[in-house]
Amino acid sequence: MLLLTAEAVSQPGMAVELRDYFAVQARPVVMRWHGGGPMPTNLQRVAEAGSWIRVERRDQPGSPLQLSLHGTFPHGPTEWYGPIEARQLEPLVEILRALGTGQPELDTPATASLLAELGGRASLDVYVSARCPYCPAVAAACLRFAVVSPLVSVRVRRADVLEAPPAVRSVPTVMLGDMVLGQGSLGEYALAERLTRSQKR
Repeated sequence: MLLLTAEAVSQPGMAVELRDYFAVQARPVVMRWHGGGPMPTNLQRVAEAGSWIRVERRDQPGSPLQLSLHGTFPHGPTEWYGPIEARQLEPLVEILRALGTGQPELDTPATASLLAELGGRASLDVYVSARCPYCPAVAAACLRFAVVSPLVSVRVRRADVLEAPPAVRSVPTVMLGDMVLGQGSLGEYALAERLTRSQKR
């Protein structure tokens, strides 16, 4: 899992500048800003760090939808609802690079095999807070699912600023429709198992 502080990304045993992390062969990725007013400075810095990242603006007054990402490789929709700040920048940075390269950094290759078993569309809502220590890893895992499978769509929602359903009692919480898929610190493979099992019921 990435750790983003200011303009640097830290990985186990090393730290790299955000610009270096984005210095990869990548196809264009569009960061579509839906929030009212200008895009926040922290997101502008992220966008400017990758020469292959483009910014578009789509005003949607009164909507909590802030940002959506659009790559050229096949992928499922990825959206952020509520402010993207603090530790929630980590999964954003990781998924931007994954969409650009078409190669998500999966914890295990078995995750892709599990997601290949999906028989239909799956829409995940990931409820997070800005400073939760477990939220970035869970959000990033779910976002990687959308890169691996166009059948998976992911909405990252700030439960600490926006209204959440009663089933969301803690963060992170991953919901599939009205069903709680997982709460707390869950690994990528465990989440993928639960997702594929949910479709076989």
